[in-house]
Amino acid sequence: VLALIALPTALSVTNPAERPPPLEADAEPVGRDGFLDTVRGISIVRVMFWHALGFWWISWVFAAMPAVFYVSGALVAKSVRSRPVAVVVRARLRRLLPPYAVFVALSLVAVFAANPDVWRTHTVDVLSWIIPFQSPAPLPWEEGWLSTPLWFLRSLILVLLATPIAVRLSRFLSPPMWVAVWALTLVSLDVAISQQTSIRATAVLRGVGDLACFGGFFALGIAGHHLRHEFARLYNRGRIL
Repeated sequence: VLALIALPTALSVTNPAERPPPLEADAEPVGRDGFLDTVRGISIVRVMFWHALGFWWISWVFAAMPAVFYVSGALVAKSVRSRPVAVVVRARLRRLLPPYAVFVALSLVAVFAANPDVWRTHTVDVLSWIIPFQSPAPLPWEEGWLSTPLWFLRSLILVLLATPIAVRLSRFLSPPMWVAVWALTLVSLDVAISQQTSIRATAVLRGVGDLACFGGFFALGIAGHHLRHEFARLYNRGRIL
């Protein structure tokens, strides 16, 4: 079930029919992006091997989640060259939210059937599956095997929701300033998490940390795509001349 939810998102590309025809040197390339496909494929294989084998060093060889968010940001940047950012975000949310909602609903039905008192005894944990104030918390009976993988979809949905706001704010800060703010935010959150004594507060801050950390890699994907597009534009102009 998780594969049916995650793989369409990981492998999705903008519909070629929705792209405008290429125009001279400044056109956005049409079709698959070999670089992004390679990064995405390696990320998927790496996640499979890590969950199957659990070797700690796999994460040091290739960090899959940052790469996945980088690819997601690059694909959004590619789409917004032909459509408004709000339209692109809505299209991606239409693909993410329905399967997420269905999975959550089926999972909660199974948990309630196994433990009818879970709503009364773990109210806040149940709400975390519906309201994204933290990653979905483990519940009695499922003990995390249903809730734990949902942190990724939750983070991606929140990053997408924040994208239009981030695009507007990007006009007021230079790229070095954005990197500095990102680094300062991550360090501040890490210090705040290390000083927490409450499990709930720690979970909430970790959820904010996911948004800040992977949102930064999402932004790097957008910046990287713009840089690659600019290099390609200069190269194509050189060939035309």
